Amino acid sequence: LGAPKPALIDERGGAWHLNLHGPPTRDFFFSQVGVPIAAIAHDGYCAVDTRGRIVCGHCGACDRPRDALTTITVDEPFVRVGSLTHDEVHDTTVCGLTIAGRTLCHAIADAPFRWAEPRRLELEGLPGDAVDIAASGGRYAPNLTCVRTRGGDVHCFGDARHAQHDGSADRASKIAGLPAVVELGVGGSFACAREEAGGVWCWGSDRDGGAANGLPLERPEGVRVRFDAPVR
Repeated sequence: LGAPKPALIDERGGAWHLNLHGPPTRDFFFSQVGVPIAAIAHDGYCAVDTRGRIVCGHCGACDRPRDALTTITVDEPFVRVGSLTHDEVHDTTVCGLTIAGRTLCHAIADAPFRWAEPRRLELEGLPGDAVDIAASGGRYAPNLTCVRTRGGDVHCFGDARHAQHDGSADRASKIAGLPAVVELGVGGSFACAREEAGGVWCWGSDRDGGAANGLPLERPEGVRVRFDAPVR
């Protein structure tokens, strides 16, 4: 899906991308929405505007005009959105959290670069009180989406080839072995979460050493990662 850049929102609801070798640049796609942006995915491809709609912009080498936008509206406002993911089951997908805590996912392309009208996906095992979402994926990376509940549980779905969870692309599973967590991060073949006291727990694969010291090669349960001091 191209090479995403970290994104942020200014106090007026404008979306910007951070660049390693230059100043931040205003997002071309979301400046067309006409209303301020309230939340933006980590990869910068999708955002939630202040009307509660998910809006996704151009992804690089897509077969549509540069100024084309995909808009997703449901019966209640969205408040969070995850990064785009891609797999052989649902192709290109975006998931968001509604104000009521529901996780709703839509396929927005029937192939990596052939965009289509958003199609609602029916997924099993998702909690009804989610407050945070994180996703990592793309055309060449394992896709993984996780949500954190109000009580601090974590449920994941998507690619499970590296023991990221016990579910599937269509069924979420609760990650065992975790305390109540307050922050969530997803890396594709693994994911991590932080508890209030500063402990960090990870699950999935550490074959490349990216998940930090202490995680077995492949495990779908949370494992405490060793740090010299609490993580904030």
